[in-house]
Amino acid sequence: KEKLEWQNSMVADVEESLNVRAEADSESELVGKLRKGDRATVLEIGDEWTKIESGELVGYVKNEYCIYGVEALAYAKENCETIATATAEGLRVREEMSTESRIKKRLEEGDKMVVDTTATVEDGWVAVLYREKTCYVSAEYVEVALSVGTGMTMEEIEEIRREEEAAKRKAEEAKKQADAQLAANQAAAANVDDLTLMAAIIYCEAGAEPYETQLAVGAVIMNRVQSVGYPNTLQGVIYQR
Repeated sequence: KEKLEWQNSMVADVEESLNVRAEADSESELVGKLRKGDRATVLEIGDEWTKIESGELVGYVKNEYCIYGVEALAYAKENCETIATATAEGLRVREEMSTESRIKKRLEEGDKMVVDTTATVEDGWVAVLYREKTCYVSAEYVEVALSVGTGMTMEEIEEIRREEEAAKRKAEEAKKQADAQLAANQAAAANVDDLTLMAAIIYCEAGAEPYETQLAVGAVIMNRVQSVGYPNTLQGVIYQR
């Protein structure tokens, strides 16, 4: 069944992406891209170009970069992840292939896990990766399928680029605000420390004196901070021998 489903499909044999043109011509308008692992439906095959459809993308790709049919399926299995999607609530991910085995996680309906295609499994079980270790779920309650993508039009690519740039700007602005807040907090902490120190020295020097005397002590200290003959910080003046 799986082979029949892929008979009229192709994938791009590329490292990153394959250009899709509006016409069967290398100089034609670039209308989108097929990324490595994207699946497309073959509409027609020519001597040099294949017309494909993938998602919203329709156009032409060079035959030399295409793999078709059953070979495309084999390529996808080798280069793409296989995903198990839970079809029931509370599906148990177990340590071993046994209903008595320890439960590692419970899945909600629609949750997805990567299938460990290298593992040997018994009938009725699917091997999945959980925290980089092989675990098992009941095959009865998952749908297993290759995780193949679809091509993207230039408009979709541009939209993704704009979203990424907006997210980057937002992250940069958030960092600036966080840095500014940190600096403000540090400054506030320093000011609070200075204020506490000033209050303590005034209390020591003139705690039992009238307000005017206490004010005079503070004024002397601040005058010294501003004078070139003394340290230029509150702590420097107060702790000076």
